[in-house]
Amino acid sequence: MNRVRSFVKIIIDSHLYIAWAVAALVLASIPTGRHTPVLHAYILFSFLGTWMIYSIHHIIRLDVDTGGRFGQYKLVCSRPGVMLWLILCSGAASAYLVTKFLYALRWSLILPVILSILYVLPLFGKRLRDLDYLKIFLIATAWTWISSINPQILDIRHARIDWLIVLERFVFILGITIPFDIRDLEIDTKQGIKTLVSLLGVKRSKLLAILLLVLALCIHILLVSKGRVAYDHGWAFAISYILSIGLIWRAESNRSDIYFTGAIDGMMGLPWLILLISGGL
Repeated sequence: MNRVRSFVKIIIDSHLYIAWAVAALVLASIPTGRHTPVLHAYILFSFLGTWMIYSIHHIIRLDVDTGGRFGQYKLVCSRPGVMLWLILCSGAASAYLVTKFLYALRWSLILPVILSILYVLPLFGKRLRDLDYLKIFLIATAWTWISSINPQILDIRHARIDWLIVLERFVFILGITIPFDIRDLEIDTKQGIKTLVSLLGVKRSKLLAILLLVLALCIHILLVSKGRVAYDHGWAFAISYILSIGLIWRAESNRSDIYFTGAIDGMMGLPWLILLISGGL
């Protein structure tokens, strides 16, 4: 059991798991039978891009002991040379994949890519994630763009963006992101960063997250009933939303990262797993 837990922790700490979850969410957002080589390239881009951003975020931290809120950033990695080399390779591969995309998709990548870079790198003196209240909204915006707007651009069925589908995805991502502010409450407080959790408190924040997931579920049911989301994809996402509500209710700041990243973030990849097992892909 300890070996299994150690293996899971390695997968989570290496950011391979969150990269898989985002890529799986993209794949589950495309209707069955509409997969193309360009889509597969985009899924790989989503995986590599997510891994790269999280790896950069992992090795560049705000040093709260030597400069306060925006005083000094530092590298915190036992082998920064190896990590930087892997990040550069991942970036080069991602850039190559972009050359395979249509112009509409390339243009659509500009905003989430810029947000992601400014989220982890203090290019203008501070990172976007270190600004009050912005963190979870930036994450929800970037992931919604990557997993909902761009897949619709890739899907020839969509002559235009279905913004109700986009709203559903944004509300879902925002809901499952709030618990991470609960997990990070102590360190955010030390860094002087205000978040929704520090404003509302843990209980009210969890209630807000649950209400957002209920709203996402209601929108999802409406979309399925209108035929704008396929039935097999509909129930796969509905299960994910319902399980997310239970996980958020039990979220506490002292829970392990396996609970937050493994279980809660795993809800993004769960619809794909359900579709895979049920033969819906």
